[in-house]
Amino acid sequence: MAEITAGTAVGWVVSPVIMMVIEKTKSFIDKKYFEKSSIEDDMKKMKTSYTTLPEILSTMAIVEKHRIVDPNQVLLVRKIKDAVYDAEDCMYDFDYELAKEESEKLQPNMIMRVAASCSRVIHQAIDGYSSLKKKLREVNKSLDQAKASAKTLLEQMNAKIPGYMQLSEQENQFLTSSLLSEEIFIGREKELELIIQWILEEKGGPPTIIIPIVGQGGLGKTTLAQKIFNDSRLNSHFESNKKMWLTVSDNFDKLELTKQMLKYLCENFPTKDVTFDKLQRKLQTELASKKILLVLDDVWYGKHDKKYRYEKDWLEFLAPLRNANAGNTIIVTTREVVVVDTLKSCGSVRKISLGGLNGGDRWSLLKLMAFDGENYPDNLNDLQNIGNHIVNKLKGLPLAIRVVGPRLRGKLDKEEWETVLKDNSLDDWIMM
Repeated sequence: MAEITAGTAVGWVVSPVIMMVIEKTKSFIDKKYFEKSSIEDDMKKMKTSYTTLPEILSTMAIVEKHRIVDPNQVLLVRKIKDAVYDAEDCMYDFDYELAKEESEKLQPNMIMRVAASCSRVIHQAIDGYSSLKKKLREVNKSLDQAKASAKTLLEQMNAKIPGYMQLSEQENQFLTSSLLSEEIFIGREKELELIIQWILEEKGGPPTIIIPIVGQGGLGKTTLAQKIFNDSRLNSHFESNKKMWLTVSDNFDKLELTKQMLKYLCENFPTKDVTFDKLQRKLQTELASKKILLVLDDVWYGKHDKKYRYEKDWLEFLAPLRNANAGNTIIVTTREVVVVDTLKSCGSVRKISLGGLNGGDRWSLLKLMAFDGENYPDNLNDLQNIGNHIVNKLKGLPLAIRVVGPRLRGKLDKEEWETVLKDNSLDDWIMM
């Protein structure tokens, strides 16, 4: 029987969805017109749930970077994921029902009095329609289930690994790997082909070329790097153990990164209590007759207060590659231009800047996520018009489209898609 892991249970990381639920919950509890209505108590309960959502997010951040094979823990991960998705579905349904009832009660001759009467009309809609109360209670129930499952999961993990719940900030950072986390790859084919071409043609050139992939969060920098890393055309260019993937984040530790590289190249070399100089010299020896592909994912300028010190750390880290054979490639994914400027002092740099997907690719990705690539409805053209507005509002961010798309599954009415379009929480994605 195939091994079940937390990764397969979640299917796709759920943290971004929790972030959207947090924003959606906040938008609900900030609406003052819910006060003194028949759902005031339910809204107070939602406000309490809101304070626990960051805890759930933190738990899933830990889970998403660790391999979990315990069946009970995998089941809990599934429950958290299902509860979060149920909560968001109910929120959209609640918003839709509320908007519909409000619209039906506002007659044309009342338009000039909307601002004055909005609160009263909404109260009538809430008090008169039990479906709204039911939806809100379903949201609260789902959030309670997510909280309970997250607490149990963390307790179980802590029991197996003492101190697990007290992970340091560094340990709690998101880790990535070279394994493809998404099968869907849309809109970055041009960049993929260009980088592969750069790597394969680099003969007789500088010892190392550095390829920064730059862009804001959610653009697919890591996914593009994973596609490059796993491209079969590179198999004859790099030996399997000469391809390395390291997650850097905001803690650029030249000593630790050197150790991790050596673990790829020579598994039995002891790195504990070894000086940086000895590690560097060993790395230089290992690289003398080898070509490597090194991916440094999610690099931040981070906590460095002096740019010259940051540049010096990079120069020292890459020193073993300075006299290596030609054909080495370093791919760096980053959001920060200052990182790219620093890399220019370290070698030959060829930069790839990512923006949002183009119009056609935006819609293709949303359509695939919303309809699973099949069973398109008869009114697809009408939905495409609204869908184009949605993806444009998301600035073509692939991550945002991947999160919003599944929320449209099963929703075939234009009104339901328009409700998603009007959701203010979509605006938050452009701030990533």
